Amino acid sequence: MPSAISESIPKVAIYGQLLPGSAGGIETNLLKLLAALAQENGPDDQQFVIGPGGESEWIRAYLGTGQDIVAWPPLRCELPVTSGAEVTVSFTQIIKDAVRKILRRGTLPAFSNSATQLTQKLKQAGVEVVHFPYQRYFPTNLPFIFEPWDLQHIHLPELFSKKEVEFRNWLYRQACEEASLVVTATHWTKQDLIRHFGLSPTKIAVIPRGAEITSVGFPSRDSEDTLKKLKLPQCFALYPAKTWAHKNHIRLFQALALLRDTQKLTIPLVCTGKPVDSCAESIQHELRVLGLSDQVFFTGFLDDESMQHLFARAELVVFPSLFEGLGIPVLEAMATGIPVVCSMASCLPEIAGDAAIFFDPYSVEDMATKIAMVWNDSALRLDLKQRGYANITAFSWIEAARSFRIAYKHIANRPLSEAEAEHLTIMLGR
Repeated sequence: MPSAISESIPKVAIYGQLLPGSAGGIETNLLKLLAALAQENGPDDQQFVIGPGGESEWIRAYLGTGQDIVAWPPLRCELPVTSGAEVTVSFTQIIKDAVRKILRRGTLPAFSNSATQLTQKLKQAGVEVVHFPYQRYFPTNLPFIFEPWDLQHIHLPELFSKKEVEFRNWLYRQACEEASLVVTATHWTKQDLIRHFGLSPTKIAVIPRGAEITSVGFPSRDSEDTLKKLKLPQCFALYPAKTWAHKNHIRLFQALALLRDTQKLTIPLVCTGKPVDSCAESIQHELRVLGLSDQVFFTGFLDDESMQHLFARAELVVFPSLFEGLGIPVLEAMATGIPVVCSMASCLPEIAGDAAIFFDPYSVEDMATKIAMVWNDSALRLDLKQRGYANITAFSWIEAARSFRIAYKHIANRPLSEAEAEHLTIMLGR
């Protein structure tokens, strides 16, 4: 695909009503995509990020050429139920921590009226396309892209209330049906949407994402300073994930305890990511019961530079998730040259290929065996490192940005060059 786009793209509004450090992978995806789009922007290209009202300014530090913020009060979704109280409860149960905090701060305008007003404001700014890069949307008569990321609530309903499952099914289906184009990061998720929602394959584009977190070139003393500042051990396994239930922290802790008790193998574990309030008590309880409080280290949310230093020093990345729509940390580990020991759930075998050692995320024994296999074998770690470098060449944020630029032009009915039309066909294939 050519490195330059033949014509300017339509003005795009990208939904980003998040608070920093509160949304895990979807926040990473948003910020990395914005950076890549800015790199590709020509003098006439422009994207507006729809931020969370008065708390939108944090996003500005991540904006580049041709990008700006549209601050808008956080939108509330109006469910098709009779009781207004039920609407609020259903919505606040399913949305992420960032929006939950905003919602507690005051009454918000009704979804439909606010959405109409926002659409009018976007049109006045010349916006032709809206991009929802995660599982939120608002009704708009502008053509839009919707990214549902995954159907975790269908595969793991036990992690959600009945109302949460109903809400997600309604919201995802509604947004997918109204969208001009649905985008996923993996072919696995595309096929899942086809199976469960009956979407046409030609309405779903697959756009892989990148992993440019490379930590090579950092002076060792910088990484050492980060470890000292965070009070972390010199040698450790790394698990970068918020503590949502599907991230499977507890079985990982049980696997570490099993290795300690049966093989006398103590592997320090560093867990990054902002803790999820609803899971904090159960995680701390499990650590106490297993006697792992001195072996597992929680850092909370870290900035990009600190994360780069941890990737530079980790012996391996372990990723025991029960379900993923992409699994960006797996790609980041490979881009950094860190061996990966990974769950075989959902799309993870697709993105990791032959560059990871896989385990059954429901089997503590299998998880423990595979972690020990990689931890104890330096030759295997070197082999996985080289395989990871080879695998990661198929993933690029710049290529993702170029693909989205084509998608924006496509749904705005802008003419595509021959190369762009060919690439769109590939995106819609399989």
